[in-house]
Amino acid sequence: MNQSLLIGRYDDAEIEVIDTSHALAAHLCLFAILIRILFSPALLGTLGIAYEGDTGGSFISKIHPSSYLIILSFLLLIVRNENPVRNIIEIMQQNKILSGVIVVYALLTAYWAARNPSGVGIMLETHMMAPICALVLSYAPRSLCRRALYMFVAVTVINSSIGVGESIFKQRIFPYDDTVVFVKEEIFRSSALLGHPLNNAMFTSVMLPLAMILPMPKLLKGSVLLVILASLVAFGGRAGLIFSVLGLLPVGINHLRQTMINKKTTLLQLIITLATVILLPVVICGFLYALLSSGIGERIFSMSNFHDDSAGTRILAFRAIDYMTDDELLFGTSSVRVIDITHRMGLTLPLTDIENPWVLMFMFLGSIMFPIWLAAMVAFIVRLMH
Repeated sequence: MNQSLLIGRYDDAEIEVIDTSHALAAHLCLFAILIRILFSPALLGTLGIAYEGDTGGSFISKIHPSSYLIILSFLLLIVRNENPVRNIIEIMQQNKILSGVIVVYALLTAYWAARNPSGVGIMLETHMMAPICALVLSYAPRSLCRRALYMFVAVTVINSSIGVGESIFKQRIFPYDDTVVFVKEEIFRSSALLGHPLNNAMFTSVMLPLAMILPMPKLLKGSVLLVILASLVAFGGRAGLIFSVLGLLPVGINHLRQTMINKKTTLLQLIITLATVILLPVVICGFLYALLSSGIGERIFSMSNFHDDSAGTRILAFRAIDYMTDDELLFGTSSVRVIDITHRMGLTLPLTDIENPWVLMFMFLGSIMFPIWLAAMVAFIVRLMH
């Protein structure tokens, strides 16, 4: 087996021969991910790229610029020598699950496009790019991956700081067009660099555990965590906030376990650590409550019972299945029909979309292809956990 193919599986000191094409592909892929974070739909619209919604534009403009760079990084990985076919076979043998997920998503994309190409960019943008990135970065040097983790945490802090500032001054750094539906909400939510508040909340809540486990000075880490948690309030991310705060507990328990394993730890140190694990979530919750009360987290504070229209719309989305024909239930429907169904359901501004991703994918793929998509997604998630 080509030793250079194992670059992502060993420490740098253990690799004597490194294929520079792997490092180049990894750098390009990481740069593409950074572009994906920094260039929100609002910013692309400001630059004249009709990326989001029904704003016109060609299919090419509906694909985020970062996706083209991700595809290019994948091509660099498979054309590193004179025999690309052999490279593809080797990659598939070494990454059976990731390769399988990519193949399944490609087939589902083709199936979707054959029925109706409208909206097929969803498969390319939100599904295909993720396993491709995972595959390319599995061959990345570990030193590069470590630096990239710190870079993304830094970007998260910058994005979170912008979100908190937007919430305080009630002004977005990249103003959206008035036709964007979430802008019509009565309660202001920050959009920062990632655009939609929900995108910001999901990204930030995922990055929080990473910020917890990365080695850094305690004061710096504490400041980073507070900024991230405050931004979740500013983004109005209720589920992300709960997930993040509760995530402090298992991290603290694991730290306590590691501390107890250390034989040099004194009884006083153990008591202090235990008190920290117990009291830290309480202190964080108190800090967040102060932010909520100050007006930064209006949406969470005023709708803490989760009975608002936004939460209700995700449950209401299940009714969309009742409006589908038998043929659509089996083989899926087009994006035009999805819009028609939402109108028939009587959804009104600002909540005119099917916000439940599971229902939406079932509507697009139908009962025949939806289980295949779901199985591929579960396999991908399991692979990322190992």
